[in-house]
Amino acid sequence: MPPGGKRARRWLPLAAAAALAVPPVPAAATPFPGPPVAAELGPLDIPQATAEFWAAYLGAGDVRRALAKLDHRLRAEGGNDAARHAARMLLAHREGRSRRAWGERLRISDSPSRYQPFIDRAKAVSDRAFGLGPARPRPVTALGAYRDHHPDRMADGDARTYFWSDGPPVPGSQVTLDLGRVRLVSQVDIEMGQADRPHDYLRSGVLERSVDGVRWAPVSRVDAPTVVAAVSDPTRYLRLRATKGQRHWLAVREFSVVPAPVDACADGDVDTVFPVTSGAVEVPIGPSRTVAGVVVFAARATPARGEIQVLDPAGAWHTVGRVQGEYTDVAAPGLLGTKVRVAFPAGPAVSVHEVLVR
Repeated sequence: MPPGGKRARRWLPLAAAAALAVPPVPAAATPFPGPPVAAELGPLDIPQATAEFWAAYLGAGDVRRALAKLDHRLRAEGGNDAARHAARMLLAHREGRSRRAWGERLRISDSPSRYQPFIDRAKAVSDRAFGLGPARPRPVTALGAYRDHHPDRMADGDARTYFWSDGPPVPGSQVTLDLGRVRLVSQVDIEMGQADRPHDYLRSGVLERSVDGVRWAPVSRVDAPTVVAAVSDPTRYLRLRATKGQRHWLAVREFSVVPAPVDACADGDVDTVFPVTSGAVEVPIGPSRTVAGVVVFAARATPARGEIQVLDPAGAWHTVGRVQGEYTDVAAPGLLGTKVRVAFPAGPAVSVHEVLVR
């Protein structure tokens, strides 16, 4: 045995113990780079990460990896929870997890964000993934338009623009507004005539409503430039119909409706909310249509209680599923229905964002 062999064996464990006793290196002095802080991120890092995320989401890239990169930068900058939830919402959509996507959507605050364009775009993509989207009213008429005063100008929300016919209405002339789906509205507003031609309004006519465009019911008589009429029944089509001829042309500045409060849960916009205080909310879907399924988008912490029902043309309600919290998706194959109802048991009000009938 070489001289000193025993001593070497005796000091090896002591040396190891001494090494273990050395105080740990402070985090600030570690030779390995930690996560970058906000000050280390260049001004183009987040826009670049955002662009890479969209490229991955819309293409065939690794969305999870792109999300991790974007999320890291947003978190390091601080105060970007809304954008982070928006990105996670899209990842959930990409992975087919609709419940998770809706949960992330509910966590996107309404406060303005410096990344609002990203959030707005993410919401629009999410709406399409859910099959949502507001139905835009579409005006239709067989009357010709004078110059560029086309029919769409009477439903653009701008009273300074208007539809102007290129001749006078005759008996039976019509101007129809298609709401895009059966809706519950409380009021119809029509403004006719214009500054240079104040007499260009329907001087003898009627306002009518319909759910199918075939059977019509009267709403009010029309004989003045301004029409304000109450409506309480489900409606999809509204039309102005001339009952007599006239020598003046027709100018319609605005043809619009005021939604009933309950329409907020069936308007295709999940950012609107209807508080259900009476125990149930009913959504009209037409004279009769096949219902493949129903999706209920509710507020956070919605209890898993309540029934989803479909009203058949004979007037009988059929339960097709139960509310499962803030997101419920139930199938109802083969059922013919005229209404869908979400009935909650007695208790606190429940906020419903949307009832989507497939």
